[in-house]
Amino acid sequence: MSQIMLSIILDELRAKVSDLFGEQLESVILYGSHARGDARTDSDIDILIILLYDFDYFQMVNKVSYLTSEISLKYGVVISSAFITKEEFDQLRTPFLINIKQEGILV
Repeated sequence: MSQIMLSIILDELRAKVSDLFGEQLESVILYGSHARGDARTDSDIDILIILLYDFDYFQMVNKVSYLTSEISLKYGVVISSAFITKEEFDQLRTPFLINIKQEGILV
């Protein structure tokens, strides 16, 4: 996937996530192979959605899965999403989050 196509997809994704969560949205971070610059043509797009307040995880999956499925079908890509609160992102030191903090790109 070209950088231009990735930018188009991420712009649309950011706009739709922002519409969905409004002021609760802190940020969207691209991580994984696309953030590192070593993505293959079949690589998925990994995003972390950071929210300001606590949330119900299963409700969040339901909300975002429709949105990501719609974009995935439109562009022929797979989008994988994860969720966390800003407080957890700032305080937790898991290998997953350390990796995102090192290589992630703010969308």
